[in-house]
Amino acid sequence: MNWDAIGAVAELIGAVAVLITLVFLTLQLRYANVLARSSASSVQSTRMMDRFLRVAESDGFAALLTKEWDSDGLSDIEKTQITYYVAMLIHNAGDAYRQWQLGVTGEVEFMTALSALRSGIMNNHTARSVWAINRDHYGRSFASKFEEVVYPEGFSTKPEENLLYKQSS
Repeated sequence: MNWDAIGAVAELIGAVAVLITLVFLTLQLRYANVLARSSASSVQSTRMMDRFLRVAESDGFAALLTKEWDSDGLSDIEKTQITYYVAMLIHNAGDAYRQWQLGVTGEVEFMTALSALRSGIMNNHTARSVWAINRDHYGRSFASKFEEVVYPEGFSTKPEENLLYKQSS
């Protein structure tokens, strides 16, 4: 056998090794994508279960959720609790949207995150104010999709409607 034949066999073995490596890397990438999707889904489920558990364990929080959020009878503490609860739901939806846009999860997971916000929770003045303050932080594409689903009749950002906005004196 001459050196040319040995070189050709070595090149063939190298090409086969590269092909096997590419197939292996493709399989690893697919598996990594499955793990990423599973992890994102698990995080979203954990967040939802945590919210459910907090309501189930806290009489005060459960009572707050049953109150009329546009009521003049709400204390400042209750308004603050509502504000942070709504901000958390918006943040959760924003996170689910980013995961969807990255291809880690599907649109179903994003719509699931929005489901709590489509129940009418966002139609009171406090929730609308929280959205008005935070909408620019999430980007135009999320804001458009969010408002399309949560405020299909349109969203107004008039300063006089934003109860949480405080002007400096």
